[in-house]
Amino acid sequence: MWSRFFLEHSVYEIHAHPEGLCELCRKPETIHHFLLDCNNVVCTVLLDACRKLKVVPSLKAVLSDERLLTVMYSNLDRRL
Repeated sequence: MWSRFFLEHSVYEIHAHPEGLCELCRKPETIHHFLLDCNNVVCTVLLDACRKLKVVPSLKAVLSDERLLTVMYSNLDRRL
């Protein structure tokens, strides 16, 4: 089963992107970076939702909490 997201670093690992860096931060665009460490809208809104819901921001929390998944999906502006 294909379980990777279409983020720059994952695409880079399969030799389909020249550098694998986030266009905003110029850091490797991993799922962790995209959801928890970037200056993008999704990350900003997710971190705010974590604070409001009193959830420690982590990949496990974001990818398993339906409330946070809803926040993430409603703010995506690209295909993952």
